[in-house]
Amino acid sequence: MSKVIDEYFGGNFHFAPPRHEKLSLEEALSDLHRKIGQRLGLSAGMSCVDLGCGIGGVMRDLAPTQANLIGITIAPNEVELGNKEFRKLGIDSNCRLMEGDCHNMPLDDGSQDAAYAVYSLKYFPELDGVMKEVSRVLKPGGRFLVYDLIKTEQYDEKNETHVQIVEGLEHACGMPSLHTRAEMMAAAEKWVLVRFFPPSLKYPKIGL
Repeated sequence: MSKVIDEYFGGNFHFAPPRHEKLSLEEALSDLHRKIGQRLGLSAGMSCVDLGCGIGGVMRDLAPTQANLIGITIAPNEVELGNKEFRKLGIDSNCRLMEGDCHNMPLDDGSQDAAYAVYSLKYFPELDGVMKEVSRVLKPGGRFLVYDLIKTEQYDEKNETHVQIVEGLEHACGMPSLHTRAEMMAAAEKWVLVRFFPPSLKYPKIGL
């Protein structure tokens, strides 16, 4: 599956709507990734961990920041594929994937300036353990960014259309029930991971 994702989706297991009609999906994703780097303030010499990195699609676009990027995934085949691609692209000096559990990352306490999770937290039924681990590896004042599918305050469990859409996504992605925004924020705040910018990206309608 990872090979299919790499071939057809450029190494990305997530989605970003194009901001205008002439922007391709690949360009929209690269634009999203650059914004993630900007929000985290990534620059040369900083350390940053990607939780649930897949085969490193986000890291490829963040490599030009010259930050030291480490991706954590439980899948050994993703580690092999991702690191091979990093070497091919000549970015393996600051990009590396490691096999590990996001509840117990092979990283020292307070070793990371930043962390992010893109379309990965939705696969964890419980967020507390992951948030605790992020808090452990971040330096004081470090930043943590999440870009994911969640149920917003507009979700109505009594609305059949809402339920069908959400359950369809959950089934298609093979994931447990989506977290609500409130659940996500409560888990983060418990471990002093406080939101520092608006939690969602607004996309204009493009006539699709």
